Amino acid sequence: MGRKKGTEPLMRRFLLALALLGGSSDALRVRTTFYHAAPGSLSACGKALPGSFRQIAVSRDLRRAYPCGTRVRVTLHERKGGVKTFVAVVQDVMGPHARHSIDIKVNRHALRYGRTTATIVRLH
Repeated sequence: MGRKKGTEPLMRRFLLALALLGGSSDALRVRTTFYHAAPGSLSACGKALPGSFRQIAVSRDLRRAYPCGTRVRVTLHERKGGVKTFVAVVQDVMGPHARHSIDIKVNRHALRYGRTTATIVRLH
């Protein structure tokens, strides 16, 4: 038996609302892109961690549920750069165009990673 057509957006909105309210849903599926920051540049949270796959930026609609400094486990739905699952810290905020998304900081060649989806889980 498959899902009814049109139920996925409803489920996505429900999980987002639950996460924003601090609910116990421990996994959230998000759109994922990659970015490269110039050396020495500061994030919206005021600092930057060196290295790839150690920090993420969240879209503004996820900012309340995942504020600066939040540790999350990110599981990519397809392996990128030899990485599938990693722990990162929320250290930046995406531009106003992004919704229900994260941006993963990599050292270089961000465009080569393309886009994918991921599941994020807040770590306590």
